[in-house]
Amino acid sequence: MPDLPFVKICGITNLQDGILSIDQGAVMLGVVLSPLSPRMGSIDLVKELKGIGAVVATVHTDLDSALTKSSVEDFIQLHFPHGAAEIEKVINNTGKEVISVVQGDDMDQAVARARELIRYGAKFALIDTGKPADSAFGGRFGFIDHPRIGIAGKISLENIGWVLALRPGFLDVSSKLELYPGKKDPAAVRRFMEVFRDGIRTVQSHS
Repeated sequence: MPDLPFVKICGITNLQDGILSIDQGAVMLGVVLSPLSPRMGSIDLVKELKGIGAVVATVHTDLDSALTKSSVEDFIQLHFPHGAAEIEKVINNTGKEVISVVQGDDMDQAVARARELIRYGAKFALIDTGKPADSAFGGRFGFIDHPRIGIAGKISLENIGWVLALRPGFLDVSSKLELYPGKKDPAAVRRFMEVFRDGIRTVQSHS
């Protein structure tokens, strides 16, 4: 994985969108394995994405799914409340590395919890605001400043500058790059990745 901030494009439901995302510079792809999501993918898709050399995280909304649907993915993303015991169980039972998701609207608490889950064994932690990232946390500015803590929350061309200024380790994007749930918009993906690269250069020049 790169040292610089990277982009994870989630909600991939087909090989075409996976190829597009990788070609445009996404470092990791997310495939949701939950019937609760309109962006549900499949294990067969994970295998196809691995066949083109993608780094893939499968996203799970319950522990049983995380333990039983393991495939050839690189990471298992836990998108449900969990702690040290669940992280250890997933690692021991699947042999995969874990991405822990933290939800909340207090930035300091979310970052502290993310750091804690990394200490428990998660490879990465993802703060998911559940709302546009620039309006979450009451619009209060702060810093993530950790190479293994990312942020998600309706990240778009309109708020990517604000998000990058938080200095996250990575951005997790999905819905704002879609034509409709589960189908990426090629033009939106290309433009977002262009703006992301420009934004990284701007942040680095001021650091």
